[in-house]
Amino acid sequence: MKTTGNLILVTLFAPFLFACAPSPEALCEHMLGLMKKEIGADLPEAETKKMQEECIEDAERLKKTKKRKGPLEYRKAASCIMDATSMEAVGKCDSKDKAE
Repeated sequence: MKTTGNLILVTLFAPFLFACAPSPEALCEHMLGLMKKEIGADLPEAETKKMQEECIEDAERLKKTKKRKGPLEYRKAASCIMDATSMEAVGKCDSKDKAE
């Protein structure tokens, strides 16, 4: 009975686990902000838009891949990226993920 109760709780609350994770758009906005800070200059608008679109596509792919691994995986990866204060730190999020 305890296992059934736990399964019901997980089923009911699983959708909310993803709702707390940053969106792909938010991840990309953060990463582009880090790039801008590290470069120290604004990129041309057309280039920024192209980078944003490519980043969102990559982040959507990451989200789908992580969801297949478990409900918390995307949230964990996205939180690592949002906590990063440099592009080097973003790269380490990817390295942590591959090590696990």
